[in-house]
Formats: sequence, C-alpha cells, structure tokens
Amino acid sequence: MANEYVDKLLTKKEIADRLGLTVRGIECLTARRAIPVIRLSSRCVRFRWLAIEKALEKFTTKEI
Repeated sequence: MANEYVDKLLTKKEIADRLGLTVRGIECLTARRAIPVIRLSSRCVRFRWLAIEKALEKFTTKEI
C-alpha cells in the first residue's frame, strides 16, 4: 500500500486520508508552507508523498 503513494502525485483528499486530516487541514499546512506542494495551475495542486513525509519529520519530537 505504501508503494502506491511513492510513485504518483497525490491530491489534497488523498493526502488528507493518508494523514488522517481534513482537506482544510491540508490547505492550512500548505498555506503555512509546512508541507511542499506542486502547483500545476492556480486551482490544481498535487503532492509527493516522500516530500510530505520528509517535511513532517520536523514536527516529530524525540523521546526523553
């Protein structure tokens, strides 16, 4: 299942489902530039799963 996310460009809905967030939550992360986005046009955006994983690593806290 993870391999299908690696190779193709994903929509907001697909990323939201994968992360357990809403589409609006993905839009907020994109607006804050917390996750990278590929803008194909002003209304069409796509995401790369590996880039999302890498970007979200900075939010991971280390164990004490």
